Amino acid sequence: VSTLLPSGAFQPTAARAETSADPDGEIVYIDNTGVIRILDLLQSGSTPKVDWFSPTNGWENLALGDVNNDGDQEIVSIKETSGVGTLTVWDPVVASGPFDGKTGNGIPWAKLYEITIPGNPELVGTGKLDPNLPGAHIAYVFQVNSGTQRLVVLKPAIAVPDGRQWATHFTRDFNEKWESISIGNVDNTGADEIALVDRSQGRLSVYKADADSSSMLNRTGSD
Repeated sequence: VSTLLPSGAFQPTAARAETSADPDGEIVYIDNTGVIRILDLLQSGSTPKVDWFSPTNGWENLALGDVNNDGDQEIVSIKETSGVGTLTVWDPVVASGPFDGKTGNGIPWAKLYEITIPGNPELVGTGKLDPNLPGAHIAYVFQVNSGTQRLVVLKPAIAVPDGRQWATHFTRDFNEKWESISIGNVDNTGADEIALVDRSQGRLSVYKADADSSSMLNRTGSD
């Protein structure tokens, strides 16, 4: 993740992605007004460049993952307005099926999913969090109150994921103040694990992505 634009009301962030079947990657970023944008630097043959941006602003963080298992990546974004959070899943390049609109280059896009979160969503990530279901799944952390954060893991509600139907896999509350999240298969078996960092306490914890969400690893600045 890197900063591309001058700071403003929102801190711009960016990540490399493959949001279409085009073999070259694109850059997905949040600009300083909170609009999510895609920068496609290379046109392959007659394939049009991806020129998508979110129809709403205020977005604060995002993650990328192939949530509908169609071979390219979708965008999962979060934001907070007046204490109420929103999580939205966007497909900026719809390969098939219904879509909401077209970009300037005539590429269909769709909002696949949106939920309201009862608090400030602070972290979001994607990974294979249920080994029995294909595609990428969603994990997000939001502030329940001044002393509690809640981790919520979503998985597809159907066996063949379409990015539109989700069920809660598990939730877990924490007293820590997690400031970053990373998801990957730490033990090279089953589901991915979820790593959380509390910088103020110098704490790193890695949790299994299951109903027990047991801790695999805990490190603090004194370890």
